[in-house]
Amino acid sequence: MDVPPYISSGASSRAHYSLVRKVECADSPQAANQFLLDGVEAIRRQLTDPALSLEKCREHLITLLYCHMTVSHGFLPLNTFDFALSHAVTLAEAGRSTSQKRMGYLFCAEVMPADHELQLMLINTLRKDLEHEDTSRICLALENVVVFSNQDLIPAIQARLSDLLSHNSPHVRRRALLGYRSLGLPHADLLSNIDLKVVSRCKDPDQQVVGAALSLCVRMAQIKQPVSNARELVNDIFVTTLTSSAHDKPEFICTMLSALLVVGLSEDNVPILLQLIRSSSKSHERGVLRGSFALLTNIAPDRLLSVNLESPVHHIRPLLTSRHPNDVYLFLSCLECIDPVLWAGTSNDIPAVLDGWEVERIMQLLDLSDTLVRKTTLRLLHRVDPNIVSIFYSQAVRNIPSSLSVTDSNERALRFLEIITVQFGEDGELYARELKDILLRLEQASLDGQPVLEAAIDKVLTYTRYAGIDFGIGFSTSLLTFLVDPVTRLSQTMMVIVAALATEQCGKLSIRPLDILEGFASRLPKSTPPVKDACILAMLRVAVDCDEIPSSIINVVEELGHHSKWHLRQRCEQFVTLVANKDSLIEIVQKARSSALPDFLAALLDPTVPSTTLSSSQSFSASKLRYDAYDTPIPAPKLRNRDAPLSPRLTGNTHWDESSEAGRESLSRVSSKLTVSSPDPLSKPLTAGELTLAAVDSLLKDEAKERIAEALASRVDLISLDSPFVSETTDILLRSETRTEGDFESLWNSEGGDARGWFNGSVGVAVERMRNLEHTRLKVFPADLPPYLGDLKVVVDGVRAQAALRLRESDDDSCLWRLRCNNNELHVEIRRHLG
Repeated sequence: MDVPPYISSGASSRAHYSLVRKVECADSPQAANQFLLDGVEAIRRQLTDPALSLEKCREHLITLLYCHMTVSHGFLPLNTFDFALSHAVTLAEAGRSTSQKRMGYLFCAEVMPADHELQLMLINTLRKDLEHEDTSRICLALENVVVFSNQDLIPAIQARLSDLLSHNSPHVRRRALLGYRSLGLPHADLLSNIDLKVVSRCKDPDQQVVGAALSLCVRMAQIKQPVSNARELVNDIFVTTLTSSAHDKPEFICTMLSALLVVGLSEDNVPILLQLIRSSSKSHERGVLRGSFALLTNIAPDRLLSVNLESPVHHIRPLLTSRHPNDVYLFLSCLECIDPVLWAGTSNDIPAVLDGWEVERIMQLLDLSDTLVRKTTLRLLHRVDPNIVSIFYSQAVRNIPSSLSVTDSNERALRFLEIITVQFGEDGELYARELKDILLRLEQASLDGQPVLEAAIDKVLTYTRYAGIDFGIGFSTSLLTFLVDPVTRLSQTMMVIVAALATEQCGKLSIRPLDILEGFASRLPKSTPPVKDACILAMLRVAVDCDEIPSSIINVVEELGHHSKWHLRQRCEQFVTLVANKDSLIEIVQKARSSALPDFLAALLDPTVPSTTLSSSQSFSASKLRYDAYDTPIPAPKLRNRDAPLSPRLTGNTHWDESSEAGRESLSRVSSKLTVSSPDPLSKPLTAGELTLAAVDSLLKDEAKERIAEALASRVDLISLDSPFVSETTDILLRSETRTEGDFESLWNSEGGDARGWFNGSVGVAVERMRNLEHTRLKVFPADLPPYLGDLKVVVDGVRAQAALRLRESDDDSCLWRLRCNNNELHVEIRRHLG
């Protein structure tokens, strides 16, 4: 990156410039974070100098604020910068110049917690600056009043803030009004005694002060403390402003229109508003145009027709054919503000304003990639005629392709959700029925069997949370009714949605919790592993509201645990244990931050909750081997500890396959490099596997060795994970293609196109998949060597490009992969092989 020279950089000091240069030129985000941490520690030491000047303190705070805003989230502890807060408060108090005091205030505003003990000292400093005679210091203090709007601030400055509404300087008057606007939202009583002063400021000779007064009028109306005669006052300002010859700034006109939208436009002023629409469309003042059309929403169609002027829609027609998406959205949002009777031709008495080609152009907007434009178009067409949207929806459902990837399924699900939200966004039962049908159709058309559409889940649950109580009850009741009905088919995505809603709404609906439990239990055997996990979590929560859990449900969960992998088996054990210990389960539910499924899971995993899970010795059954296990091999000493952290299991957009249940290589087996620590290599006992491989090595050529190694790797699932053949065979597969670890790190930092996902198989299977890439060669680096400890590192060398791949094993024979590759063809090919 090109960094400007120090003279033109704007840096506060040479040290600040040097740090910015290091960070901007860093090879990786990790290196940049380390530079920032070093900078923080250096300033920490320098701030302890007793001879530190105020100007030098200001420079250090600027650098610290840069570090605070640039460092990666979570890299530094929350209290990292607390050591500088006392210096910032001192600078705000004792600063000789406005720039020094501003820096002290700014640092406190960005870094200081609301409940910090130094807040009182800062409030005292604000009070002193408000009472100062210097206008610049008063303005600086008022700007920070807007930021520090807490309960302790009001009694300290209330009297002085009221006096400043009548200050000689318009800058002070404007900031005082904005201070009241900020403080009035959490403390409405503060605005009860300033009506007359606000009215006086609405007639202020300075337009910026009037704009601030209008903003305060809107805030007072919103918190039910309206200014007396606010509607007449704002309408008078509207008429005076637009009938005068002076040219007003668009920002002030937008503020005035926003105030009218709250207090209401007088019908006598409708002609003036239409004139404003005409003039703003010619001058391309888009903010004024949109604000003017917003006021037409509350005006009756008869009143607009009585004005006998040209339809306001004529002034926005050129925007429909614009190449800029913002202009197209402006056209739609303005058209949405007007009753369709006035422009759509739905009435015999009023002709249509738009031509046929313009209506066709609006229909074409439904296929744009812009989500906001599509949603606005759907709402607009639904207002004109709901049948238009219904026909479009039916055609889209009929045209679903027979083979969809997970990405395509997610995209189509989101578009279908946009349509049914417009159609049934206020009826929870109809919304639930349409959602069930469309998710089932998408699952049947998927190439990946039964994918879980994460984007659709997030969209539905978010909409349900904010749609209102009535919608939420109707939607949740309908979905849980589908669950308890054994005849109704539900997609895997819908099962996750039902699990989330059952966790949140259990005990609040008319459906018995026991029926919900039985519904989940009946659908567990046919669900995919991620969905089973979510369902068992929901069953745990629902079990709290059941007086007794039938043995049939417990038997279903136990049977599921017998035939599941490690993670799901542990979840089944957890269910059986907790339903037998109701008090512990109730304690977990009470400890959850909310009734949402993620918060319930967090409480379930909280280490402070008494452990109720079974140990490995209490598992349902030992792992069943198809062959008798080998004798315990003699352990060979190792030079390195190969323990790697485990990644949490993700559930979105993943299709699991349980056919390969046993015998997958673990990360430690794939990445291990067995090293003999004894000085005498003959002192190491040879296993049968090593003797076999040694014989193969001496008799076969390189090509034959590779074929046998691949055959052995493909048959790993036929033997126990404790077999001595697995590790040695895999090592031979990987050891021949290993180069220095520094090469991988440099390649990883230089490549772009970062992607990640879950592979439904072990790390060893993923490596074998990579071997199937045509015209490529693999170079593999063990997981127990830096960089990126715990990740198996793979370099894919293609004909024209390289790719860097990191694999981290999970605890259920799957693995998390991360890929970086600048070449699009190789990038797509690798992702295709990883599923």
